[in-house]
Amino acid sequence: MYDVQPTGPRAVSPFDSIRQTREDGSEFWSARDLMPLLGYDKWERFEGSVERAKQSAMAQGNNAVDHFPGAGKVIEGGRWGQQTVADYSLTRFACYLVAMNGDPRKAEVAAAQAYFAVRTREAETTPPRELSFEEMTLRVITESQERIQALQGKVAELEPKAEIADNYLLSKPNGRLVREVAKTLNIKETALRAFLLEEGLIFRRQSLCGSLTYDFKAEYRAHFEAKATVVNHNFGACDHYTLYVTPRGVDLIRKRIADRKAAIEGALP
Repeated sequence: MYDVQPTGPRAVSPFDSIRQTREDGSEFWSARDLMPLLGYDKWERFEGSVERAKQSAMAQGNNAVDHFPGAGKVIEGGRWGQQTVADYSLTRFACYLVAMNGDPRKAEVAAAQAYFAVRTREAETTPPRELSFEEMTLRVITESQERIQALQGKVAELEPKAEIADNYLLSKPNGRLVREVAKTLNIKETALRAFLLEEGLIFRRQSLCGSLTYDFKAEYRAHFEAKATVVNHNFGACDHYTLYVTPRGVDLIRKRIADRKAAIEGALP
């Protein structure tokens, strides 16, 4: 367990020690660095808190991309001694939401909630320092370049191969696995699942054993199927759900992707 409380009036909080600053002066926290300070030792479990935090941000009218931009982090391990893993560059507000959506039984989570609540309030009430002309210019250029690159990347990632997908996807009336749909649309499975979560079509469901599976919102029962499989554990049995996409669901996904692509292209300069 990490000690996340400062020990003296001038002690630096561990949350301050992992804070990073960009060239334009904006601050962010690596989700991977934040994870152990909230008492998590596995990314798969911690990512559930991040996903719930993104949903909370969007429910409050915020753009999740602004507060939870994706990133890569090089860690030790893998075949060649190092590997790049998925990460997020979290804003202070995003860190607060992640803490609020963490396991409330963890003392580290409670400490993080208090820290980011106080710091977020301080940031809201402290008058911002006026930037110099050079700093303002650098910030505008950096933000513009990052946004353009991110938007162009999303356009390329969400571009489906429609002429290939038509016959393949609609040939099986009972639905296909998400990874099959992703493959034929030329999208990574993780990206498609994240897209479906962001669109509010599906949600994560935690089994009694702690495993995370996916289920669909009730209003989209014509577009998805979730088949339950009973898995026996030492403590008993629990249901694991496998998500399938129906032909109508495929049409809906392609429409949502097209709408997102149009919105992104409309935002490009």
